[in-house]
Amino acid sequence: MRSNRLAPWWFQTLFGGKRARSRVLECAFVLPNEDGAAPSPNLLSLSITPERFEKMAHLTIRGAVPEDANQLLELIEIASGGFVASLFAKTVPTGMSVDDYIIARMGIPDTGLSYAKLWVCEIGGSIAGFIALDQTPAEVEPIDPEMPAMFRPLTELENQAPGCCLINLFATFPEFRGQKAGLALMEFAEARRGKNGLCLTVGDTNVAAQEFYRHLGYHITARRPVVREDWDAPYSEWLLMVKA
Repeated sequence: MRSNRLAPWWFQTLFGGKRARSRVLECAFVLPNEDGAAPSPNLLSLSITPERFEKMAHLTIRGAVPEDANQLLELIEIASGGFVASLFAKTVPTGMSVDDYIIARMGIPDTGLSYAKLWVCEIGGSIAGFIALDQTPAEVEPIDPEMPAMFRPLTELENQAPGCCLINLFATFPEFRGQKAGLALMEFAEARRGKNGLCLTVGDTNVAAQEFYRHLGYHITARRPVVREDWDAPYSEWLLMVKA
């Protein structure tokens, strides 16, 4: 049975020729195989400078586990600007808090917030950030008429990026910003890129995030109005950004 915890995230350094002649290192993310066998290093190759390697070598990316639940709740709040809590407040069972309901959903394998789809980045043994990864269907699927109105525009946008790795949620704690945790998580997502690339949605007023994603090769391809309902939304529109 596959462990949900990633063997510590690390690089294999593969030198092509003498180090003195090359200022670029070829590195690979390493993920455990589905059958629990020894990990294969060939899922993703990245070229980085030795200086950047040294800056990122202290980072660890692993699969989320139940013990991370409280910090994940904080990161989900940061990533969604309160959207997730507002969305689930409409369906939370009587007598259960919204936070407990979200945590319970993390334990359900086929949900977008499943531990199996959440990855955390640690710096010095402390969680610095997280990313939630999923896949958009290869073929556009009809939208369930019972889908919450708040969620519908996001699904409409995701339907315009079939066959992509979907970056569902992504955030770092403020105190860890500037330490490359966000960049490491985004590069980790590259290892799971779909046939047609990667996609994500971002709020129209979140200009800093848009610039970060553009720097990584993402481009705005579509937009939809935000459905607020009871959510005090900081945005007017959702933007779909895609990296082919």
